Order: sequence, then structure tokens, then C-alpha cells
Amino acid sequence: MADEPRLLFVYGTLRRGAGHPMHDRLRRHARLLGTASTAGRLLDTGRYPAAVSAECDDDRIHGELFELDDPGDVWPWLDEYEGCFPGDAADSLFVRRVVRVQVDGGCTLHAWIYWFNRPVEGLARIDGGDYVSLLRVPFGRRRRAQAWRSAPDAGPGEAWSQR
Repeated sequence: MADEPRLLFVYGTLRRGAGHPMHDRLRRHARLLGTASTAGRLLDTGRYPAAVSAECDDDRIHGELFELDDPGDVWPWLDEYEGCFPGDAADSLFVRRVVRVQVDGGCTLHAWIYWFNRPVEGLARIDGGDYVSLLRVPFGRRRRAQAWRSAPDAGPGEAWSQR
């Protein structure tokens, strides 16, 4: 659709500071507009973060906003990476939805986000809603195994199926 945003809000392994190779691929097909946030909660699955809806007004997810060069070329590989199957939400690990995003120090825009589409019972909350900050915590003081580093091309969709 022509009126759908060309913007993508990323909060996890696709962010600059996450160190995942898929960030480099995204950068080749999109322009970083800056840091931003949206309403929601960020949960730790052990291999990647999971964004879910907010429980209160203070719940925020922090990430980055990208403008896609050619969404028609980008969505197929991004959806595959995220385990998102448009038209089949029941089988999708993540679903892609449009949300309001607050650009840091600026305006509010509409952008796509990948929402987690599985039960969240037992998943720990990422305090502050910032996945990259969690990665900066010394390894011994967090439970994250960062197992995706051993399979750098594996996305959340592949990682979830291996659980």
C-alpha cells in the first residue's frame, strides 16, 4: 500500500550495538534516522529480545528507526529472519505491525515493528526497555547466553525453533 510507512523500528539484534551481522545487511538496504522509542515492554527470551504491548503508560522500548530503501525487497528477508509469515499470524514467531514511534528529540512517526507472537509467561523483563544496554552488562552478571553468536546468520525464527 502506498500509505504504509517505509519506516522500521528495531529494538534487538538488528540494532547497531547488538553486534549481529543482520544489522549490517539492514544498513545496506536502509538509512538510519536515529534513536527512538515506542510504547511497550521488552522481554528476554535468552537469545533475543521480544517486544510486547505496554502494561502501563511508562512502559517504553528503546531502539533505532530506519527508512527502508525498497520495502518490497527488504520485507521478504526481514520477515524470514524474524520468523514472520504475513497472512499466517498463528504460525508466526513475530508479527509485523505499525506503531507510533517517538524520535529522540523530535517528532512522532508511524513505523513497522516486529511484535512477539508467543506466550510470555516465564520470560524476564529487560529493565529500561533497552536490549543494547543489557548486552553491556558484564557477562557474569546477566543470564543471557547470547547463543545467536554461535550461529550468526540465525534469526529469532530459527532460534525459537531450536528451543
